[in-house]
Amino acid sequence: MYVVANFQNSLNIELAILGLEKYGVLRRKILAIPLQSIKSDIIFDTINKSDGISSLDTAFVLGTMFMVLGAIYGYVLPWGPIICGLLGLFLGAIIGFVIDIIPKNKSKVNKKPNGEDSVVLLINCTLEESVGIKKIVIENTALSVGYLQNTEAGG
Repeated sequence: MYVVANFQNSLNIELAILGLEKYGVLRRKILAIPLQSIKSDIIFDTINKSDGISSLDTAFVLGTMFMVLGAIYGYVLPWGPIICGLLGLFLGAIIGFVIDIIPKNKSKVNKKPNGEDSVVLLINCTLEESVGIKKIVIENTALSVGYLQNTEAGG
């Protein structure tokens, strides 16, 4: 049987491995696999990836404000309220979009790895040991724990 535990990359992994060795699990039966998070340089949110920050909120707000101002002042300007309103919409949307994008690009350049990488522990054990092993990894702040039953005899 295999017990699989997922940890945030921290000192708790070492403490969990130490606890497992004290419990009687041999070091050769413990496999730690570090996982690196994949950073993508996308500007826009997609259906699969999002950074939680909208790039279009400010563009919509400024576009609406400039459109209203353009329509109001369009009555006294020679182009009229419709043309001035549309020009205000596009101008405000472009300004708002630029305001949102510039800080986002600067933060990506200066961004350092933030320790969000994780480590997967794979522990080969018997069914009787799995209960104690699960308790040890949960005490050491495992994010998730799973089991995999051996299909080969004598596992």
